[in-house]
Amino acid sequence: MEHFAGIEVLTIREKGTYASLPPAWTAKPECCLADGGETERFYLFSGEGEQLGFPALREARTLTLYLTGPGAEEVLYFEKKTGLLGFRMDVYNAKEQLIGSVQKSQKSIRSSYEISDGMNRLFFLAEGPAIMPESFVVLRQDQPAGKISRRLAKTAEEGVYRQDHFSLVFPMGIDTREKDALVGALILIDLLH
Repeated sequence: MEHFAGIEVLTIREKGTYASLPPAWTAKPECCLADGGETERFYLFSGEGEQLGFPALREARTLTLYLTGPGAEEVLYFEKKTGLLGFRMDVYNAKEQLIGSVQKSQKSIRSSYEISDGMNRLFFLAEGPAIMPESFVVLRQDQPAGKISRRLAKTAEEGVYRQDHFSLVFPMGIDTREKDALVGALILIDLLH
């Protein structure tokens, strides 16, 4: 199933109140993923069962996050790991099958994120400046294909940790697994920067 069909841009947004969240839901998401028109499309929940907040998510050595659609269906889940080899985010589908992974690496004056499939074959490379990155170019075979960049919220919200989060412009003509892995890169970059 293509859960990102017709979506060209996804932006992480923290909100005090989520407009499209079903009223019966008692759990509060960490954030939502909004499309280019700022419509809430997906919600990101902590694996702890309660809202932790971005400072705790950022500092966690290991972390599980669940991405759900507006009908409460689980779409993807992500496992962030911090270890000797740096930061890594594994991306799984709702059937718990590994789709891909994102590995952060430091290359001299660049921050690089290797975005691979479940067999560790490189899909994309996202590169940006090592210090205070505002934008990452998503490369496919050394050619620019997409972009992950910081975007300010259109309206300021009280009670949220950050008013600026990262946004992903999907490369044209990519498949579902590649989109899923890129969403993992978007989340990891947002947590680390």
